[in-house]
Amino acid sequence: MKLIGRLLLYVLIACLVVIFGFYFLLQTRWGADHISNWVSENSGYHLTFDVMDHRFSAPSHLLLENVTFGRDGQPATLVAKTVDIGLSIRQLTAPLHVDTILLQDGTLNISVQTAPFPFEADRLQLRNMALNSPGSEWRLSAQRVNGGVMPWRPKPVGY
Repeated sequence: MKLIGRLLLYVLIACLVVIFGFYFLLQTRWGADHISNWVSENSGYHLTFDVMDHRFSAPSHLLLENVTFGRDGQPATLVAKTVDIGLSIRQLTAPLHVDTILLQDGTLNISVQTAPFPFEADRLQLRNMALNSPGSEWRLSAQRVNGGVMPWRPKPVGY
């Protein structure tokens, strides 16, 4: 009985070491490259970012740095220095719905070719962002935008 208990303890410790190893590897450039490649290969979108950061002081937030996101074969929809994604318990039932998305220091291009995003948020916040709508009826161009949208549920342009 002691042997089984020790064996289970060693297996549990080994699993925890592997989980923490993956946790720290995902926060490196190597992890960012692998996540970016996986998303780009398994979806109709192209994603790149330099680093993924997670802090235990804000456990429900993921920070992505130097992010480029868009549809395959199209110009980038989003280019941002920092993207802060606030997660919630809702990810268990709706993985593409997040609590908050904070976009900082970049450009958001809204057009027929680039919209809609594949995810929703209870709140989309913009901080020091440029908004453009190239090739659309809106002719929107704004610089240093600070603001937000609640809730953010994008639909294709024209609907």
